[in-house]
Amino acid sequence: MVIKPAKLLTDIYRNVNVDSAFKYSEMYRTAKDSLFSTKAIQQTQLMTFEEEARKQELGVVTAKDEDQRKQNIQYALLALGIITFIILFLVLSRSFIANTKLIEFFGVIALLIVFEFLNLLLHPLLEKITHHTPVFMLFALVCIASLLVPMHHRIEKWATRKLVEKNKQVRLAAAKKTIEELEKTNNQPA
Repeated sequence: MVIKPAKLLTDIYRNVNVDSAFKYSEMYRTAKDSLFSTKAIQQTQLMTFEEEARKQELGVVTAKDEDQRKQNIQYALLALGIITFIILFLVLSRSFIANTKLIEFFGVIALLIVFEFLNLLLHPLLEKITHHTPVFMLFALVCIASLLVPMHHRIEKWATRKLVEKNKQVRLAAAKKTIEELEKTNNQPA
């Protein structure tokens, strides 16, 4: 507000009164310097604020990426654990003589873990598709369950039947071997 009147008074008094012109010229220069100094300070503050905002945004993005990486590692470890559990279950159930109920129990556990893992993987996708709407989430989960439950029962019965049959064959082979050994020891002259 001081710059324009000081410039006007400087121009008016320049030819009439040199002292007044000098006084108003100094006021004009001081006000102009002050204004540009204030603008420079504001510009510096704005740049500092923008830099801090950029750093915060970068920190948020980095934290989000780190969380996503940790979650991906956990999913990979879960998948590896499930695959390892199933392989160990299949290997051990075929090589050892085990109780039929034990085979059925571990078969159910293995299939439940696999299907719950699938549900765990599908849940974030469903949240994105349904936008967290409870009615749509319920509908989608019911649809998935209507597919998984019958498939679970079929696979469970197939797997346990195969493993129980193999277990019976292993038992029968062991029993035949024992009978042959007993017959050989009974037939030998004493």
